[in-house]
Amino acid sequence: MRMPGFSFWVTGVVGTGLGGLGVVTDCLSILILLRIKSLFAFILVGLSTFDLFFISTSFLAYSLPALVEQDGKSNQISSKFLMWMEILNDYALVGSIYCTIALAFERVLALYDPFKVKSKWSSPLKPAIITLITVNLISLTVQLLKFIDYTPIPDETVEECGIDSVEYSEGYTGVNFQYVEYYVQWPFFILIIALPFGLLTVLNLLVWSKMKEIRKNRQILTNTGSSSTAMSGSLVKSTPKIGNSGTVVAIIIVFLFCQLGCIMFIVCRHFFVCVFLEWGNVLFSLEMFLLNINSSTNFVIYYLSAANFRTEFKKLFPFLTRK
Repeated sequence: MRMPGFSFWVTGVVGTGLGGLGVVTDCLSILILLRIKSLFAFILVGLSTFDLFFISTSFLAYSLPALVEQDGKSNQISSKFLMWMEILNDYALVGSIYCTIALAFERVLALYDPFKVKSKWSSPLKPAIITLITVNLISLTVQLLKFIDYTPIPDETVEECGIDSVEYSEGYTGVNFQYVEYYVQWPFFILIIALPFGLLTVLNLLVWSKMKEIRKNRQILTNTGSSSTAMSGSLVKSTPKIGNSGTVVAIIIVFLFCQLGCIMFIVCRHFFVCVFLEWGNVLFSLEMFLLNINSSTNFVIYYLSAANFRTEFKKLFPFLTRK
């Protein structure tokens, strides 16, 4: 079903406004995180940078065309320019996803074997650089894999669904041709949807269960008080700090929720083709809206869940927090 107004308002207007807010807050997040100087903070810098890049390329690849299309000027934007913006947008999306996975692994290691992690790396900068280089290589690999399995929807399938093939061509591939052509592939689906979704669900459960265990041990320590000094000392040594684990849990929950748009788009494209042909532009607009939310809420999550982030924010902007 063609809904031009929907794309204009959701992808164009709302996407631009949300993206503008995200650019400001992500830049602010990077500025604050660079002052903390920990492995966790450096990976968050990488995540915020990828999200900043994703928001910027989303505007150029999708929001801007949706805005100018309303005035009938979409043909003034170079198709080659849009193609490269969409490729860079996918690159940033994959980088953001695998930075989130790296954060989850860092928290699992910090909670389950904190002393080994501390003894292995004397400086947080080296592992952070290795992590971010790995994430960039994965993102580059995914961009290459996307072009291996190109399977467009045949004209016969379009006609079987009761949609004129010319209308389909103009309505969908005309607006988001490269996205529809290259995005919905099995290698890309596995590497940016199925694998990350499964990994992050498992890692989030591990982090959450360990946090509950740590809180339980601390409660035992509190209840024990001074009646058993030996037990209290043992618990103090064996119980790691929760630290930024709450931040990771919040990031992953928001990420998993915002990936629902991607999942609906992919599932409809492969298993409910007629639904996709009818509602493809709406599903795409919803997907980009959710992904922009995911990339624009970093600052809010960091500020609400990370005490050291709030501390650095107050140091950087004391006039905003002065009572």
